[in-house]
Parts: sequence; C-alpha cells; structure tokens
Amino acid sequence: MNEEAFEELSYVLDNADKGFFVVVGMPDTQCDAVRPYASRSAVYNFSDTGESENFSEMQLWARRQGRGKALFILNLQVMLVEDIDLRNFNLIRDVLARMDRVWVFGMTAELEERLFLLAPDFYSYVRVKIVFNDAPHKKPEPFEFPNYFTSAEESHNAILAYEPIEEKLMSFEWENAPKEQQSSMAQTLSNIAQVYYNQGKYEKSLELCDKVLLIREAVFGKLHVGTGDAYNRIGDVYFNQGEYQKAFEFYGKALSACVTDTHPVTATAYDNIASVYYKMGEYEQALNYYNKAILIKERVLGKEHPSTINTYNSIALVYCMQGDYEKALELHTKVLTTRERILGKKHLDTAISYHNIAMVYSHQGNYKKALDLYNKALMIQETVLGKEHGSIALSYNNIGVEYCKQGDYEKALTFYNKGLTIAENALGENHPDTARLYYNIALLSYEQGKYQESLPLFLKAHKILVAKLGEPKCNKVHYFY
Repeated sequence: MNEEAFEELSYVLDNADKGFFVVVGMPDTQCDAVRPYASRSAVYNFSDTGESENFSEMQLWARRQGRGKALFILNLQVMLVEDIDLRNFNLIRDVLARMDRVWVFGMTAELEERLFLLAPDFYSYVRVKIVFNDAPHKKPEPFEFPNYFTSAEESHNAILAYEPIEEKLMSFEWENAPKEQQSSMAQTLSNIAQVYYNQGKYEKSLELCDKVLLIREAVFGKLHVGTGDAYNRIGDVYFNQGEYQKAFEFYGKALSACVTDTHPVTATAYDNIASVYYKMGEYEQALNYYNKAILIKERVLGKEHPSTINTYNSIALVYCMQGDYEKALELHTKVLTTRERILGKKHLDTAISYHNIAMVYSHQGNYKKALDLYNKALMIQETVLGKEHGSIALSYNNIGVEYCKQGDYEKALTFYNKGLTIAENALGENHPDTARLYYNIALLSYEQGKYQESLPLFLKAHKILVAKLGEPKCNKVHYFY
C-alpha cells in the first residue's frame, strides 16, 4: 500500500550522504517506516522520551551514533506543539546541518504544514519529503532551489555551487509563485548573501539581502521572525561596513518585527544592538542588551549552543573594556574551552577566542602571551578567510600594538602597514578599522618624535571615527585595538 514511499526512502538511504529528509505519516506509520532499515539507522523517538524543548538531549544522542547510520527523529509532533516550539526548532537547523549526517524527521501531516509557516529556515533545508498514504494531503515536490552550507570555512565551495542559479534567482518572477516556493527562494538568496558576507563582499551581500526582505515581507508580513531575520542580516552588512547608525536602525526593525520576547531571532536582535553600543563605547548599554539575549538563548538553545557561546564571548569583551580583566579572562577561557571541544581548534570562532584572550593579556601587560595568541589566531584566520579579508587587518593591527608596547617600533610599523593595505582595499579608507590603523601609525610616529608625519594621520583618523562613532568618550591617548 505504501510501496512507492518505501522505495523513495530506500533510494534516499542508499544515495544520500547528508541532508534533511521528512517522512510524513501517523505515529505508528513513522515507526513502521524505519523498521526495514534498522541495521543502518539509529532512532530517536519523542513518543518514548519526553526530552526538553531545546532538543539538547537529541543533539547529544546524535553525536554518539556511528557515522554510517542515518538518524531517524520520529514523532516530532509530540515536541512541537505550540507555535513558539516550532520557532525555536527553526534555530537549530545550522547546528544539525554542521554534523553532516542524514537526518530523517518523522511527523504528522498537520505538523509538516505548520513547519512551513513557522520554521521556514528549517523547512527550506528539506531535500525530499516522503508522504505515506495515511497522511491525506498532496505530496509536495522537492524544492527547485537548492541550499548549501554557508560557513566561512566552506564559503568558496558554496559560492561555486550557487553561481549557476544566482542569476536565475534574481530574475525569477517570484510574485506569482506559490508561497512555499517563494519562501524557499528567499532562503536560498539569504544563503548566497551569507556566502558573500563571509567573503567580505558586502555590497553584493546587501543586494541579495534587500531582495530577501522584499520576499519575506510579502510571504510572512512585516511582523514575523522570518522578516526580522532579514532585517538582522541587512544590519549585519552595514555593521561590517562600519555604518553603525544604519546597522542600529535595521537591528531595531528586527526587534520590532519579532514581536515576541522568547524567540532566538529576538535574541539575535538584542545581540546586534548590544554590538553597536559596544562599538560606540556605551558598555553599560551593551551589557544590558547582551544579558537580554543570553536569557533567551540559554532557555531556548541551551548553554553550549554556538550562538549562546558567542554572546558569552561578547559579554567577556565588555568586561575587558570596563577594566575587569580577571572576570573577562575567566569567561573568555570558558568560551575557548567549549569552542575547542565542540568546533575544534582550527575553527574561526576558536581563533576569535585566541584573539580576545590575547587582548586581555595585553591589557594586563603580558605582551609575550598576547603576541603568541594573536599569531595563533592570525594563522587560522588566514587559512579560513584568505590573506586579504578585511578581518585580517584587525589582527595585524593588534600584533603591531604588541610590538609597540615592547618598544619594537620597526616591527610594529611593518604590521600596521600590512593591516592598512588590507583595510584600505577590503574595507575602504572611511571604515573605522582603517581609521584605527591611521591612528596607531600616527601615535607611533608621534612617540618617535616625527610630529609632522603624525599630525595629518591623527586628523584623518579623528574625522572618520567621529563621523562613524561620535565624539570620543574620553581624552586618554592609547593604542586602538
């Protein structure tokens, strides 16, 4: 009676090496579907568990399973009851995708329909849906628009995969397409935009993000987490361009769009607003918003989710800038330990932790330790991002600061100039990170008694920083990290 569905499932298990797949059927049917494949699968059945809604136990279980086995997650309808449950589930997509496993999610027809409306990011990653005949609704076709993983580590391969369809997506007349296809298209465009963002191609990313926002407003309306996510991503582009006021505006729109105070996208908006305050030197305001974010993330995502860890990292940065170095070092060390265990020692986020701990050591006067960690972070960043990425400029800058503090001005200037070349090419002359390098080179020249050389650079840096960040909060002369 379900021969076609079993054939499709067999084909998936025989040919797929990773990805999300959905089996739609009543609870007993979901269990029947997996039985023929018991020898090559592992089963997590929510009807038998009753785990917490953040799915942390399911993720731990998945990590314990042998690599050759497909992971069947059955009876999701038991866990995803309220609308907020589906919105929270939406946010674990990337965590599961990073495991590079075959995931087969079993659910009822009613839940599958709600999944499209309330978990669009997760839904867009589904490669095939297999409907058993006790689930009385029309079987959807697999999406026309593919989605690939878009981490910084894989951005080069991802853009090669996306290139053939990008032009098609941008010219596609989405207005007359079914809403399901519109949602999938928006997610694919968002993924391509993220790849360009990871590569530092911010104008290209912004072009795609604008279209994503247009589509999501049409599909979901202006008050929806999917729309809020689009606002957040536009804000991220402006933030990395140094346009902090524009970023703040879009982060505020994201917060308003999310409506609820219990969704991870809301937490991301709080995080992002905090980051603007941090850049502006408003550390108390930054800490206030980071704490709002962490309350949501700990409850919904769990304490070891990468997004939660990122917020802990940001709070530690605030402690450092407030001069509470012991507290900052303690929290940074916890973040590093978790990142090394979960992400590995060569991951970009792990490199960021090395960089941030180095900054604390520098403030404490332990320049040798700081320099070692900055160089360790730089090696990972260059491997992952390439040697011309805008983020590399900041690492060169900070290494230069350490040499300055040790009195090795020649080496300091070498690293400042390397950073400045990258910053001017990748970020532009009017970016705050570029201005920091102008300022530090000016300060180095001043300390060497080269006053005529230092003054034009001081004035140039001051003009950019005031335009982007406002008037400085203090008159203390120091090197910029």
